[in-house]
Amino acid sequence: MEMTSRRHAFMIRKRTLLMVLLLLTGGAIINVAVAWFTSWAAQWPTLQLHDNPAIRHWPQTVPPHWPALKAVRQAQLFGWTLTRYASSQFSPKVFEGDATPEQLHASSAQVRISEWFLIDYYDFGWPSRSLHAERWTEDAYVDSRPMKRTEGHPVPSLWRNGYRARTVTGCLPFGPRWPGFAINTVFYAAVLWLLFAAPGKVRRIIRGRRGQCPACAYPVGTSEVCTECGCSVSFARHRSSETLRAGRGEGRGEGART
Repeated sequence: MEMTSRRHAFMIRKRTLLMVLLLLTGGAIINVAVAWFTSWAAQWPTLQLHDNPAIRHWPQTVPPHWPALKAVRQAQLFGWTLTRYASSQFSPKVFEGDATPEQLHASSAQVRISEWFLIDYYDFGWPSRSLHAERWTEDAYVDSRPMKRTEGHPVPSLWRNGYRARTVTGCLPFGPRWPGFAINTVFYAAVLWLLFAAPGKVRRIIRGRRGQCPACAYPVGTSEVCTECGCSVSFARHRSSETLRAGRGEGRGEGART
């Protein structure tokens, strides 16, 4: 009997551990799916100037030709956050590639070049931000006309081709954001447990209070395990004994009154 009880307790712990692993795996899958959905359904926000005196430098090491950081803008929306670090520089330079043939024959053409340097941080997820991506952009304009465009992504991320994709952000995040990824995973695992495991738990508790086997609802007797399915029924047997004693007490009271 003792060996059977130990084996049954081991099986319960094993099933519990397996259930926790399955719930966490499902929670992680839902977590990623929600973050990707917010990336797909995002609308481009209006960036507000994030005036933080403590931010005076780029968040990462930038190429040597990038100027000092000038502005940080941020937008908070449902399911995602965008933080943009930006700088720019303007300079008149000799740029023969955009000069007309007459100007080239006469003299070197003097044009105005404006260069913009951006680092965009995309954070997706709900209720916490769990996945993130980065977008580095260097734009140059010659008299308000685009001259070149280079983009990089120093962290693992998948970028869609341009802004003509269905997503406004143009990216699908892959980088986990801690501790938000863990928080969301536990949150969605708890939601899955409420949807699938909680009804069965409540049903077993009700059966135990009625003096029935929690697994098969068979009426229990004096045995430690159910005679029908072999499940442990100690709590149900205890409740059944209390109910039986209460019934006997009520019967004796009625006989004394008569």
